[in-house]
Amino acid sequence: MASQRAEGRRIVAGPNAADVADLDNVLTHYGIKGMKWGVRRANPSGGDSSSDDAKRAVALKTKVAKGGVNSLSNKELQDYVTRMNLEKQYKAAQPKTASQEAKKFVADTLVNIGKQEAAKFAAKEIAKALAKR
Repeated sequence: MASQRAEGRRIVAGPNAADVADLDNVLTHYGIKGMKWGVRRANPSGGDSSSDDAKRAVALKTKVAKGGVNSLSNKELQDYVTRMNLEKQYKAAQPKTASQEAKKFVADTLVNIGKQEAAKFAAKEIAKALAKR
């Protein structure tokens, strides 16, 4: 078994303690064996990290989905609308990056091209149907 002990900035390791290496050149691993890169572990407290307001908004949203707006009290509806407005304002306040604008441009362009191609195809099919008559 390899014994290890720190001596200042040097570490002595090996069965005979003859192997000496600088601490700056030692690679140590503090991760979890078998853990994949970029994958986060579950919250150690076991709970959700969402705020109470966010949890309540999700509960109200499911309540609206099941029973409609009439299933909410005035206070619940006001809380829900306030939360949704705050989220909308926060999203609008975030600066848009060039990549977001580029994605929007590409998406809009693809939609327009798709509409044009669908119209061409429909016109061609209608012309075929009328020619058969």
